[in-house]
This record gives sequence, C-alpha cells and structure tokens, in this order.
Amino acid sequence: MRFGHDLALWPVAAVIAGHLPAQPVKSVRDNVGCARCRVDIVAHARLPITDQTGPVDVRVRVAVRRDGGFIVAPTGGGSALAAFDGRGRIAKIVGKVGQGPGEFQGITRAIVTVGDSVRVFDGGNRRETVFSPTLTFVRSRTLGLMPTDARFLAGGRLLVNAEVMTQDRAGLPLHIIGLNGDIERSFGSTEADLLPGRTPSSIRRLGSIDGGTVWLSHLVRYRAERWSLDGKLLEVVQRETKWFPSDAARATNDPLAIRPEPVLLGTWIDSARTLWTASLVADERWRPRRPKGGGREVGPPDIAERDEIYDTVVEAIDPASGILLASLRVPEAALLLDAPGWIATYKTESGGERLVLWRVRLVR
Repeated sequence: MRFGHDLALWPVAAVIAGHLPAQPVKSVRDNVGCARCRVDIVAHARLPITDQTGPVDVRVRVAVRRDGGFIVAPTGGGSALAAFDGRGRIAKIVGKVGQGPGEFQGITRAIVTVGDSVRVFDGGNRRETVFSPTLTFVRSRTLGLMPTDARFLAGGRLLVNAEVMTQDRAGLPLHIIGLNGDIERSFGSTEADLLPGRTPSSIRRLGSIDGGTVWLSHLVRYRAERWSLDGKLLEVVQRETKWFPSDAARATNDPLAIRPEPVLLGTWIDSARTLWTASLVADERWRPRRPKGGGREVGPPDIAERDEIYDTVVEAIDPASGILLASLRVPEAALLLDAPGWIATYKTESGGERLVLWRVRLVR
C-alpha cells in the first residue's frame, strides 16, 4: 500500500464521500444481551499440508465448495492452489510458476463462484484465471487492478477490494468490474475514513453479499458497514470495547517484538440475520520474543508463530438492535476463510502440518 499517494489524493475522495447521507451508528458495548446464547466452535476437517501441496504462509485462505470440498490458496510459494474433498483428502493440485495458461506468478486470491467454478487472481501476471468445477483451465483475462478481496455478483460481474490510484477513484476501496474488465463503479468510503490526521487505508474485508448489498469490515477498526451495490451506505455497526480501541494504531509489522494491535479479520451474516465477527488480539500470554528490529528482517510472523502471538475473538451481534449476543475467545490464531460460518487455524500435529477448519454457530 502506498500511503503517501493516498494522503496526497484524499481530498478528492472526501468530496465524493461528502455526498453520502450520514447513517446512525449502532454502538455495541460489552454487556451481553442474551444470557442463554453462546458461540459454539467445532472442528470439521483437517487438511494436510504436504510436499504435494507445497508450503503455505500467512497469506493462505480457504474457500468452501458447494460439494463439501475445499480450495486452499495460495500454496507452493504463491504459484498453486490445492483442492481437497469433504473428508480432507487432497483431490488435485493446480498451477505452477509461469505466464502460460493455468500458470501463476503470485496468487493473491481464489474464490469459489457459480457451480463450484474457481476464479484465481494473480498479482504477478495481473490477471484473473477461471477454472471449471473440475479445476480445468477455462480462460483468463488481464485486469487493470489486483484485488485483495473479491465476491462474485449476479450476471458475471465482480465486486473487489483494491487500491486504484486515479484522481476519480483514489480513496474508494470497492469497485464493481464488468464483463469487459472495466470498472463500472467505485464506492465504499465515508468522511470518517478520510479525516485529517488519520492515515487512510483502502483495505477492506468483504463479507456476505446480502440481498443486493454487501457487508464489509475495516482492518484496524472494529467497524462493519453494509453498502448497497449502487454505492449507498445503509448500516453501520461499531464495537465499543477496551480490548479493541476505536482508534487503534495501524497493525504492527513486528508482533514478535511489539505487542500487536487488534485486527478485524472479517464479518459475515447468517440466515438468522446475526452479524458475526472474527478478530485477532494479542495472546493473553504474549511476551516479546526478540528485541525491536533485531534477529531478522522485520515483517509478518511465520504461519507457525502466529499462535504464540494472537488469540481469536469470535462474536455474534444483532445488527438491528446493536446488542452483543455472545463472545468467545479462542487461544489460537485464526486465518482468513472465505465462507460464512467457518474459521481456520494452522497446526503442527503428529503426522505433519494441518489447516484445521472449524464450524461456528450460535447456540441459544
């Protein structure tokens, strides 16, 4: 992310955002409004990470297929994806380093779309590749931007989160891409995102597509927003709690030396209209594991180190009333998972490395 460019161009986006009507914010406090409710998390599958799949790192995401299987990407250093069946067995490995059909230079995202086809976004080649449900190459196209997150829309369009550094789109994190690959509309920022003194960030986590609207979340603010696909802000839910300050600093890039700030991993809406969130917070037993800036190049922790750094907090909220229904702290670090009602963790167990997939539900 190029924060300098963002700061230079933020007044343009602020003018656009200034036309948005103010929406009342539902403030969610710590008092639980449902005495009987609890968050229930059950391990569902363990996906082996082997020489066949290639290694995974902190960028990895898991998508759930309609047939009960799973897509894990990126693997193999960013050049491949792995398909697993519903019992956690490796079904197919797709991709290798290169620029040809079905080859990749750096996978940023893979999403499951209509009929279990898979779309893969490749930052190195700056293109989108489509695979059939059997993971056979279908087609690819060049994109003028590279999504950090994406959702498939009706009619074949895409909703993506990406940084677009043009005068008319700077500071707007969401973009709808048409069938021809052009941006049809950009939206998703408010005046509050662009206040002087706040470093604007284009990163959003896309949640559920909900009846022609989309839920999204910020990265270092515990705030969920529902937007219409024509660019109207419809609903805002903001958590008020000491463990996630409303103006948290940017996430540290050296959490082995500096106590990490909380990070909102994502949100989703379930069939009962419950808003779910998953956040990373500093492990209750966190302690510095090296001097600041010492020992190695400062950067994100290895995937195997994350459980020593973070816990995960999963919460269920009634967005209509702003009431916290239930909250659960898990002593493990969740990974991003592209499926409502799931979280994933990384484990080194007897027999090797595993991605453990957990089902999440609210018990009343």
